[in-house]
Parts: sequence; C-alpha cells; structure tokens
Amino acid sequence: MRSLRLAWMGLCTALWAAVANAQALPFGDDFESGTLSGWSALDVVPGVTFAADPAAAHRGAYGARLVDSDADAGAATTQGQLSQTLNPLTGAVYARFWMRLSSSNDQGSFIKVSQLQGTASLSTLTELAVNYPGTELSFDSFDFSSNVETSQHTGRRLDAGEWHLFEFDIEGMGTADGGSRLWLDGDPMGQYAGVNWTGATISQFTLGECWGDPAWAGTLDFDDPRLSATPLASTLVLTPATLNPRVNDCVPVGVGLKDSVAGANAAVPYGFGATLTADGGGLFASSTCATPVTTAALAPGQQSQVFFQPHRAGTVWIGVSAIDFLPASATLVVGPFADGGPASDGGATATPSIFAVSCGGAPASDCGLGVVWGAALALVLRRAQGPRWRR
Repeated sequence: MRSLRLAWMGLCTALWAAVANAQALPFGDDFESGTLSGWSALDVVPGVTFAADPAAAHRGAYGARLVDSDADAGAATTQGQLSQTLNPLTGAVYARFWMRLSSSNDQGSFIKVSQLQGTASLSTLTELAVNYPGTELSFDSFDFSSNVETSQHTGRRLDAGEWHLFEFDIEGMGTADGGSRLWLDGDPMGQYAGVNWTGATISQFTLGECWGDPAWAGTLDFDDPRLSATPLASTLVLTPATLNPRVNDCVPVGVGLKDSVAGANAAVPYGFGATLTADGGGLFASSTCATPVTTAALAPGQQSQVFFQPHRAGTVWIGVSAIDFLPASATLVVGPFADGGPASDGGATATPSIFAVSCGGAPASDCGLGVVWGAALALVLRRAQGPRWRR
C-alpha cells in the first residue's frame, strides 16, 4: 500500500512539473534579472551567442542580445532562439516586442526573427522575417496542413541601429476561419484571413534567429516581449476634455494607453511615468492649475489625469512619451478670451475680438483709415454696453 502511495505521489509530481513548465498567458520578460532564465529553452549553434546584455536594453538595465559571428554556407536552419512553451491555446493570441538590428552583413536570403508555433504536425503558424539583401520585413502564415499562404513583403526596411515595436496576432486558432496580422510601430503591415486552422493549437513562442540562411551574420537586440489573450498596449493617448478651450482655462487631460488592433483603451501593464511636454501652455497636477508637472504617473490597470492651461490663443500642442510605448500628441485650438472675459463653455464658438481686425490678408499697416475708425467705434460701443457683454 505504501509503495502504491509513493508511486502515485511520484506520478503527480511529474505531471505537475510538466504543467508548470508550460506557460499560461499572459507571458512577458523585461530581462531585468540579467538572465534568460524566464524562458523554457535557449538553443544556439556554434558561432552564435544569445544572452542578457546591458548594451541591448531598450528600457531598463538589460535587453537580450543575439550575436551571429559565423557566416557559413549551407541550408537554412535554427541559428539561435529563445522559446517559451505555452499551454495549448485556441482562439486569439497577441504578441509584441521591441527589436533593433544593431549590425548586419546584409548577406544570405532571410532570417525569421519571431514565430508562433503549433503542434509537432504544424510547426509554424505565423512568423516575421527580415529579408536580405536590403533588410525588408515580411510576414508569413501557414494553414493546418503547413501550407504557407503567400508571403507578404511589407516594403518596410529596417535600418541598422533603430528600435522598432513589432506586434502580431493570431485569431480564430482551432477554426477554419483564422487570421493573423502584423503591425510595425503601430502601423498595419500585413494581414491574412480565412486561414484553416481546424484542430490546431498554439503551443510555442520564439524570438531570435529562429530560422534562417547561415550566410547572415550580425547582431539583433530584443526587449520587453509580451503575449496575451487580449490586445496589448502599444501607444500612449491623450484625451483633453475639450479641443477648443480658452486662454487660462484649466482643462482636464486623460493620459492612458491604447492598442494597435482597434485603437481601444488598453490596460497599463506596469507602473511608469510618462514624460509630458507642451507648447503654448503649461501642465499641472490639479484643477487649480497651480502646481506644474512634467510627468504623468500611470499605475497598473489605471489611466492618469493632468491639467493643461493654455497661455495664448491659437493652435497649441501637448505631447506625451515613454520608452516602452509609442508617443502621442494632441492639438488644441484656443479661443481669445482670458480670465475676466466670457466664461468658457467647453468649446463653443467665441465672440470675435475687435482686435482681430481683418484686412483681407493685407498687413495691418496697410489697413484703410475706415477700418481703424471702425475698430475704435466698436470699442466705444463695447464699453457703453458693458453689462450685456457678460450675459
């Protein structure tokens, strides 16, 4: 009886280890541990290294750097990759990561830099590739029989030394009407629809030189890869309470994140400070517009709010940026009245100021005497009618 119980405990332990080795969503790694230990496996061939490295950081202290120093002839193969085993998934999966092509010999034909893979009978579901010579980005998808859909070349080339945000998804996994899409820096780059993935599941995510021509040599840097069953945040967003305030109004401005899939509000994945800038006004912490701020603090799962006070009439501008997300800006058109003028009505058309005299496009110095006298007369009438201007 005791031996049976011990055998059962051993079986349970083995099963638990197998389950624990597979990742449920969401998954992410910022590499701030200084290691690649958060992944299921690391595979490299001789002449290739893949390690956490401060020189590869896009955000924080560490990124992951792949260095391929061995340009060989031969058939395409896996040169070096990180892989994360996933609990078999159906439905939708959304992936994103930052990548920089730090150097390249511009040789060979292609390297696959990321893949979502399925079961053994369906190795690759969708993948991103950099094609050589010329560093053009392309996007491939495979059906449940591993038949590749037409490879989509995006026309976008990756310049050495520049960071880019890559996003791609799979929807309808396990059905006969699946699809996948690619975004680069928030811009749609490619799409597949009507892909037959009947009975298939998503079981692995890879990053690196996952498959490619061994003639290529160079350096790839990666940071902040994430996977989720819902669309991931890609871009900051500003939402002023009005786009037509008046001078010295104190305007609430929401600061949050949106996804690239539909431009919908997206969850803040971790706490961070977003840098604020403005032209033509100031940014403040509260509705009194008394305490200036230069950052907006976003907490996990929450948006933030600041206040903008325009200092002049005309077109003004607010901007927000953060290293892990694409920046955003908002343009406001400010009415002419300052404090003591007509109260702000949240964007209604302001009564024209008599000082905004039109000369049919001519310089003010060329205005006729009649216009000048007309402006003076309007000023006298305004003072005489004083109380009615306040209605």
